[in-house]
Amino acid sequence: MSLPVDTDLRQAKSYLKTGKVAEAKALYEKVLLKFPKSKRASEGLRQVLAILNQESAPRLMPPQNRLEALVNLYRQKRFHETKLTAIGLIETFPNVALLHNILGLANAGLEKYDTAIACYRRALELNPVFFEAHTNIGVALKQKGNFDDAIDSFKKALTIKPDEVLVYRYIGLAQLEKEAFDQAIEALQTALRLKPDFPKLHSALAVAFLGKGDWKSAISSCQNALKTDPDNPNTLYNMGSAQHRLGWFKAAIDTYQIALAVAPDFVEAHNNLGLALQDKGDVDAAIKAYEKTLQIDEAYAEAQNNIGNALVEKGKFREAVASYRRAVQIRPDYCEAHSHLAHAQKYHAPEKHLQQMLDLYHRKDLSQSDRMHLSFALGKVHDDISDFAQAFNFFHEGNRLRKQMLGYHIETDRRLFSDLKNKFATRCDALSAPARAVKQSDKLPIFILGMPRSGTTLVEQIISSHSLVHGAGELPFLDQGLVHLNLVNSELSEANMMALQKFYSETLLGLDFSDPYVTDKMPLNFRWIGFILSAFPDAKIIHVNRDARATCWSIFKHYFSTTGNGYAHDLNDLAEYYKMYLDLMAFWHARYPGQLHDIQYENLVFNQENETRNLISYLGLEWQDQCLEFHKNSRPIKTASSMQVREKLYTGSSEKWRNYAPYLGDFEASLLKY
Repeated sequence: MSLPVDTDLRQAKSYLKTGKVAEAKALYEKVLLKFPKSKRASEGLRQVLAILNQESAPRLMPPQNRLEALVNLYRQKRFHETKLTAIGLIETFPNVALLHNILGLANAGLEKYDTAIACYRRALELNPVFFEAHTNIGVALKQKGNFDDAIDSFKKALTIKPDEVLVYRYIGLAQLEKEAFDQAIEALQTALRLKPDFPKLHSALAVAFLGKGDWKSAISSCQNALKTDPDNPNTLYNMGSAQHRLGWFKAAIDTYQIALAVAPDFVEAHNNLGLALQDKGDVDAAIKAYEKTLQIDEAYAEAQNNIGNALVEKGKFREAVASYRRAVQIRPDYCEAHSHLAHAQKYHAPEKHLQQMLDLYHRKDLSQSDRMHLSFALGKVHDDISDFAQAFNFFHEGNRLRKQMLGYHIETDRRLFSDLKNKFATRCDALSAPARAVKQSDKLPIFILGMPRSGTTLVEQIISSHSLVHGAGELPFLDQGLVHLNLVNSELSEANMMALQKFYSETLLGLDFSDPYVTDKMPLNFRWIGFILSAFPDAKIIHVNRDARATCWSIFKHYFSTTGNGYAHDLNDLAEYYKMYLDLMAFWHARYPGQLHDIQYENLVFNQENETRNLISYLGLEWQDQCLEFHKNSRPIKTASSMQVREKLYTGSSEKWRNYAPYLGDFEASLLKY
C-alpha cells in the first residue's frame, strides 16, 4: 500500500512534467513541512525553483521565423551555419534552453562531442526536465564510446518520459555496442511492447540475438522487421547471417542475393554470399563473389583473405599465398591474414614476413585476438625453420591467450562426459526400432570421428575418393540438433531420437550433392555416439586413433577458429581431456559392440592398401582403386590438413612431436599412461 507522501510526490512529479509548476511547488513544500529530510522532495523543489528562476529571468523567446530558420539549417545538415546562427541568437536570448540544445546538436554534427555535451548540460541547467537534452547527451556519449555514461543519460530521460520508445531504442543500441546482448535484448523488447510495428527495433533486436548466438530468434526478429520494411538490405543481410550460422546455406544464399538485388554495391553482403557459397561447397562461385566484392571496394582486405582461404580449400597454395599477400598489403596490421599466409607456405629460413609479424607482435596497441593469431603464426614459422624453443614459446602464448578468451574450464567437459555415460549406462534397445522405421533421407551419413588432428581428414579423403561418397567435411548439424532439441539434458525417448533424425536428415538435404553417401567428419562427434546410434541405428561410424603424443601436440600447436575445443589450449587440460576421451570411447565400445570401426593412423600409414580395403568393406561399398590415390581427389578441404592430404602417405609425421620433448616434461609422461 502506498503512503500518502508517496502519492504526493508522484503527483508533484506529474505536475512538473505537464508544466503545472506552481502545483508541483505546493506539493513539494507540503511534503517538506512534514519530512524536512526527504531527498525526493528536496530534489523536486530544486527543479521547480530552477524553472521558476528561468521563467523570471529577463528573457524572451526568439521570433518564430528566426527559430524556424535555425531549425531548417540544422535539418539541412548545414552544421557550421547552424552553430553560428545559434550563437548569435544566444547572445540576445541567453536563457532559452532550446537554443543551447540546438547549438549542441550543431556541434555534434561537426563531431565536437565534448562541446555538444557542454551545450546540452547548459540547456538542462536552464530546464532540468528538458527530455531531449538528456537523450542528446546520451547520443553524444555513445558517439564517443562512453556507453555506460550514455546509458545513464538515457535512463535519466526515462524518468521524465518513462514510456518513450526511442529512449529504450537508444539504450538497446548502446548496449549492443558494449556487446551486452542480454541487456540490449531487454531494452529493445521493452520498446517493442510500446510500439510493436517499429521495424528498426526488430532489426536492432535481430543484431542483439546474432551477438548472443541465438540464430533462430534473430531470424524471427528479421522476419518481423521485414513485414513493414520488406526491402531493407541490412535486415536481409542479418537474416542471411543467422541462416548461415544455422547451416542453412541455400536459404542464406537466397537471402543475401535478395539483399544484393536491393543494394547491388553492398560489399559485406557480397563477401558473406561468398562465405555461404564456400560452406555449401561451391568454392568457385564463392571466389566470384569475393572478386565482385573487390570490384566494388578494392581495399576490402577481408575478401582478399577469403579468396586465399578458398584457394587453400582447392589445393592451390601458390595462388593462395599471393592472395594473402595482397590482403596484408591492403591492411598491414591484418593479423589473421598474416597467420593464414604463414600456414599456407613452408619457410626455410628467417624471411621478411617473419620480421613483419614480429614487429606487429611487439606493438603495444595490439588486441588480444590479434596477438593470439600472431602467436600461432610465429610458432608455425619457427617450427618450419627448426627453432623449436621459440616455436614452443609462441605456441604456448597463443594457447594461453585463446584459453583466456574462451574462459574454458575442464570441469565443464568432465561433467558432460559423466552425464553421457549415466544417460546411456543402460542401453535402451527400444529406441532403435521406431527410429529405424522412420523414413530416412536417401543421403546416408558416414560419421568419421575421434580426437582432432588424429587423421580424420585423411580417412575422409580416402572414403570420399569413392564414386558413391560425397565428402562434406566437418558438419555442425549434429551439434545443432542436440542444442535445438535440448537432447543432452532431456530423457532418452523414441520421440526425441526421431526428432533428432528428422533434424539431421533435413539439414543434410541443404547440401548440394547427388551421391548416396555423405561423410560427416566432425571429430568431437565421438561424444555423441549414443545419440547417433539411437537416431541412426544403421549408421556407419569410423573411429580414428593415433599416437597420443602426436595427436595432442598437433592439437596444441593448432589454432581452432571454433569455440568447441577449449581443452586444447592448456597442456594439463589436454592430457586430462585425452584420458576422458579414451574412457568414453571404451564406454561406447562396451555399449555398442561391433558397431564402430576402429582405424589406427599409424597402421593406415604403414599398411595403406590393407587398411583401406578393410575400411571400404566395413562401409559395404564395392572396392575402387582410386581410394588408394586419395591425394588426387580434388574436392575442397577446409581443415588444416588440406596440404598434407593432397600428398601421398609418408611415415614419420607421428614423430614430429619429439622435437618438443625437452619442453613437454610431465605432459609426455602423463600421456604415456594412456
